Amino acid sequence: MLADPRTGVVRALDPAAIPAHFPSSFALTTSRIADTSRFGGWASDPAGAGYAFADPAAVRAAAIGEAVERYCGNLVPPGLVRATHESLGPRALDPTTFAFFSPEQYAAPGFPAVPMTTDLEMEWVAGRDLVDDAEVLVPAGPVWPSYHSPVGARRGPLTNPVIQAGLAAGPDRDFAVWGGLREVVERDAMTLSWYGGLGVRSLDPPAWLASFAAGPDGLLATRFVALASPFGLPVVAALVTDPTTGLLSLGTGVDPDPVTAATKAFAEALQLQLVLGDYDDPDGAFAAAAAHPHSPLKPWRADRAYGSAYLPDRSDVVDYACHLQLHLDPAVRAEFETELAGRTTDRVALESLAGPVRGTGDVVDVLTLAGHRVVAVDVTTPDVAPMGVTVVRVLVPGLYSNAPLGLPFLGGTRLAAARRSSPFPVPHTPLPH
Repeated sequence: MLADPRTGVVRALDPAAIPAHFPSSFALTTSRIADTSRFGGWASDPAGAGYAFADPAAVRAAAIGEAVERYCGNLVPPGLVRATHESLGPRALDPTTFAFFSPEQYAAPGFPAVPMTTDLEMEWVAGRDLVDDAEVLVPAGPVWPSYHSPVGARRGPLTNPVIQAGLAAGPDRDFAVWGGLREVVERDAMTLSWYGGLGVRSLDPPAWLASFAAGPDGLLATRFVALASPFGLPVVAALVTDPTTGLLSLGTGVDPDPVTAATKAFAEALQLQLVLGDYDDPDGAFAAAAAHPHSPLKPWRADRAYGSAYLPDRSDVVDYACHLQLHLDPAVRAEFETELAGRTTDRVALESLAGPVRGTGDVVDVLTLAGHRVVAVDVTTPDVAPMGVTVVRVLVPGLYSNAPLGLPFLGGTRLAAARRSSPFPVPHTPLPH
């Protein structure tokens, strides 16, 4: 069984308490994940979450799915190929095409990562090209989030931090690939819109969605914006401000139907409102984590003035978790609002974002025509495979994953090109995501 307190991948499913001023149909369940460090060389995330509107079965399925995704996605199997790209030849993905760090970043004294060059010996795993289904070897580092942080000794040089985008679970491979591919496109749009200077467009949602997103008492201030993406899928962000707590969160969604994308973004923003509440709890898990001497988070503050706790240039914001902590600070939120207003280029109807791209094949075609290779790696573990769940990592090397503000991905070619043509300066605040 996937969910069992003694033997399951999911040890428990805990429904969350939802504030009364959130939509009454919103539900969220936290999944408690088995401790893989007890039997493996890598530790999985301790928890996942599933949420939805008016669909308890979808909430449970999403909570279990995210738990399985984080379980399989953090257990690196034995028997990987160790070689250089030069020795593997054309059947291996060119590691220099990944949009990670720039030459200037790598050359900086003390920089923690090394570039994935064609002569670097590292481990490789077999994936499938989504154009012709041919086998292709890809570097292991970007596939498993925990690859470079094992319980024991590292398997190779640090080439990348945790890659946030492209890991997905589903009842079959096609479902999982579609989820992973959409996330890759979504995170690329986030990066290029904000850090690449492409800006955002303010969106007018249909009246029913605007009313729904305000909550039953009209207390939630929700805005929708379109993130810039050249790949034909609507990418929508929902910014939710809760005046009762003073918290701001941003959720994202991507779907061929822009209204569906916006609804997904709103749901994620509500989830992050709850996460922000946990950050603000002096007795919570985040405060406990921040108390650890090696934590990237700053110690809990009653005044929420976390902006002053980090360095002025934010170079110590080296973990994605720091972004939400920063946004507890009213001064940081005010700075973000100023930067967001300056990067909002237009206002359009939400429904106008709809385009001809409808599914995996369409997106793969668009990416391929733009010069990008699309590969999926099946990371389903042997104990999970018989349960009817598939977990994949989708990789599109030329696209950008989201990254910490103090350790941004400045490599590749597309971010620099976007910045050269952008009228906006590099932002000083991260997205509240």
